Amino acid sequence: MAGLNLALPFLIINMGGEMIYILNQRLIAQKIPAEKSEKVRSDVVKHLFEESFINEIMVPQALYSMTSTRQVFDRIAQSSIMKLQTTSMNKLFDLMLMGVKMQLLTAYYPEQLLKITLNHIQELTELVTSKDALMLLNSTREMMIKKYSNLSSAIFNRIRQALLRFFQNRNVKVTMFLNNGMQLQDGTIKINSNDGMPGSEVPGRITTNRGDSHKTLPATSRFKRSTLATRQPMQALTNNGINLYDTERQNQIPTEETKVEKNLGSNTEKNREAVAKWELNSLANMIYSNNEGESANTYINLFNEVDVEIKEQGVAEVTAVLQNAHIDKLVSSLDAIGPSSKNTDDDELLDLL
Repeated sequence: MAGLNLALPFLIINMGGEMIYILNQRLIAQKIPAEKSEKVRSDVVKHLFEESFINEIMVPQALYSMTSTRQVFDRIAQSSIMKLQTTSMNKLFDLMLMGVKMQLLTAYYPEQLLKITLNHIQELTELVTSKDALMLLNSTREMMIKKYSNLSSAIFNRIRQALLRFFQNRNVKVTMFLNNGMQLQDGTIKINSNDGMPGSEVPGRITTNRGDSHKTLPATSRFKRSTLATRQPMQALTNNGINLYDTERQNQIPTEETKVEKNLGSNTEKNREAVAKWELNSLANMIYSNNEGESANTYINLFNEVDVEIKEQGVAEVTAVLQNAHIDKLVSSLDAIGPSSKNTDDDELLDLL
């Protein structure tokens, strides 16, 4: 069905934007040197928005499974000087998922999907200074506008349906959302229904007419066409997609640490492990070889219980089995990019213990 195979760019770009928001917030909170923070942000942006990678996800195709999507972001997150342990990547991935899910559920109408994505891209241009990264962001923005700005409401609705099915049953409690009344204690996202649908009046509204005005319905079957039928995606404005982790937006984010708490069924973990084994592919090759020499270790705290260490990393091998042709091409595009550098002090690995 038209639209269902067009959802992948919205998933990858929006989740990638949330990932960079969170990483940036933690780098600032832990007072990582500005030069290293900029390098982390720029490297992740350049890998996420690299031309061959974006071209590959723009190809019409079904959404990846949750496991394969996680592997894509494992690869992207560790493609620069940054390296995350599984437990920390789990927390980061949960925050990414819930951030995008909240934005999808609180969008008033499907066309806002494009604006949400463009908001992520625009916010990222404020976080990086690298000319190469900015050029890739602008190029991706132009591609999204060119490909999606003329789609119908029906197709955008199918894209939104595909994305919502992807996030179905993912109810992770996030402190920021709970404190701002955007989420219930069971992890359910709250949707404000007080304002009614966009372009329509709230049901039950009573209108009082005064004076001699008198209107009658003309005896005709022709009625003025609703403006909603001709709504353009670029006119579907929304604030969804902006960086809620920005320290300047104190009214939208609590000052305490952002935490996640899982609310999973008894069999969920077993099912995930089974799917992960079945879908293992070369995206699992995220451990890079070691550079000889020694360097001082710098410790920071990315999440509450986990430390980050900037140091050299040992050699390890990962055996992988490829199961998906699309993911194979995606891996090739990521591998072609490669880590930004291997021998300089600035390229020490950011290793989460």
